[in-house]
Amino acid sequence: MSPSKPTSKKSVNDYYAPTHSTASTNIATPLRLVARIRSAYLSICRCRDTIFSPHGITTDQYSLLSIVRREQSISQSELSNAMFADPNTIGSMVALLEKRGILKRNPSPSDGRVRLVSLTSEGDQLFETLSKQWEPMRRRLARCFEGEAGQHALQVLEQVCCEMVVGREEFAPGFAEKALSHRAVSAPGSSLRQARR
Repeated sequence: MSPSKPTSKKSVNDYYAPTHSTASTNIATPLRLVARIRSAYLSICRCRDTIFSPHGITTDQYSLLSIVRREQSISQSELSNAMFADPNTIGSMVALLEKRGILKRNPSPSDGRVRLVSLTSEGDQLFETLSKQWEPMRRRLARCFEGEAGQHALQVLEQVCCEMVVGREEFAPGFAEKALSHRAVSAPGSSLRQARR
């Protein structure tokens, strides 16, 4: 009996690779695409967590602070929509950051039933510190999307988001219109304050 060949260690992408040879083997399957997108996203999150963890801040919390900073004041429902997150999750996150003195909630001048979230002076200083520490990595990430190929990649990612929102419509009727409208006001260069006008 001949000795068995040692098996090489597989990466996660190997498990999503096509298992048969076809004329389109050079085109990744949907599952392989999902694995690659997820891998890129997790790489960014882990890099951010490494930078932010000494300050006791997570990637999701920084994203929340970034939106609050941009909008200056925002309701929790708008914040939940802007982050594409469950309202209960956002509520817990806001409560935790409020307890740490990073965020504050005040009644809306136009509707006392609504509480608007904003940064405290300590939160504003913390956000500035985090942003300065993240900036070198942000520039490195931005270089990945330079030039025509980079801009095309961004367009493809946006198309993926829109296609998945529309696809979800058949499972949750009425979801697509709401989600796409939130994408419009969450796009770079836009703000919820502009959308309210």
